[in-house]
Amino acid sequence: MNFTRSAMLLAVGVPLLLGGCATRESVERAQASADAADAHAGTADEHAADAAQRAIDARGRADHALAVGTEAGMSAQEANARAAAAEDGLRRANARISYLERRLHISPRHHHVVHHRKKKTDTTTTAPAPEKPASGS
Repeated sequence: MNFTRSAMLLAVGVPLLLGGCATRESVERAQASADAADAHAGTADEHAADAAQRAIDARGRADHALAVGTEAGMSAQEANARAAAAEDGLRRANARISYLERRLHISPRHHHVVHHRKKKTDTTTTAPAPEKPASGS
């Protein structure tokens, strides 16, 4: 009985023993894989934190660019309003000048014609004045 018991123990124990070694190696491999995965996860976490910081920095730069753009847009609107006011002022000044020219009968063409007529008539009418007869003495 002792022998059968030993044989049976041997028959069952050897596969279990061999299975136990294989299980230990599997556990060691699984642990090594878990350690590698943990290291990769740590690296990924560092990269994610770096990306999050870069995103925060980019958001800050975008907010600043938006503020600059908004300010530029407001300045452009103000400049446009000033230009429109200047254009309106120029239009009114031209209208006043036209009114005054019509009112005073001064126009570039009229002035030119009158000026040259005067010169022509002045040169032809500058003949000596007729002499008066001498009064008797």
